[in-house]
Amino acid sequence: MLPNDDLSFQLFSARAFPVLEEKIWTLANAGYTDVQPYFNADHAINPTIDVAALKRLTASHGLSIKSAHFDISLIEKRTELVTAICDRLGAALVVAPWLEPSDRPVDAAGWSRMADRLSAISELLASNGLEFSWHNHDFEFVRLPDGQYPMDILMASGITWEPDLAWITLAEQDPTHWLRRYAGRLSALHVKDIAHPGNGLDEGGFAALGEGSMPWDHLWPVAVEAGIRLAVIEHDNPKDYRHVAYRGATTLRALASTK
Repeated sequence: MLPNDDLSFQLFSARAFPVLEEKIWTLANAGYTDVQPYFNADHAINPTIDVAALKRLTASHGLSIKSAHFDISLIEKRTELVTAICDRLGAALVVAPWLEPSDRPVDAAGWSRMADRLSAISELLASNGLEFSWHNHDFEFVRLPDGQYPMDILMASGITWEPDLAWITLAEQDPTHWLRRYAGRLSALHVKDIAHPGNGLDEGGFAALGEGSMPWDHLWPVAVEAGIRLAVIEHDNPKDYRHVAYRGATTLRALASTK
């Protein structure tokens, strides 16, 4: 099944292609029902996305915007801006997607402080009617000196999680373990593929969904059972986002239709 019969696309995957009108038309034509935009730290000064144009174009193509990625500093320092953007777009889920290497804690105490920070953000956004989620990469799944995983410490804050199973795999962890560990605490799911060894070297080592090495025929039903509410196709650095979009939509809808 496809949760809520929705299929979303992370617009970060198409960031190298500047014409918003063409991107939204392509995604609608490929069968997407939703898009997930991203907003960087200096959005108020140098916007990556024209919010008004995005709303107009998605509405004209029948696409929703149920979630959005925001740089964590933008959420904390410009909460009113984040809330206004979500209100304009109709998004109810705010996702923090990244920590710069220099900002990443190095021990359990540091990650506990980070968890407190995320808990405060979650409470602040909840007071504005918004849900807050964390989006992982690989560094949250590298054991700390005391044996703990940063991801466990972050999840102790009570927030929800938008898993990226490809990054968990690249951290040499089992995605099914983590999906089941936090079943019922999941929001959206980033669905992407890792290129086979020796391939995709000019695309960050990733591939269009269905063309790589991820066992999505096994992972997808586990993710659905764990309670994901939105599936988001993503590729970190594609040469051709159109191919990623069309192949991803076709592959995931086929997976979702499998009994």
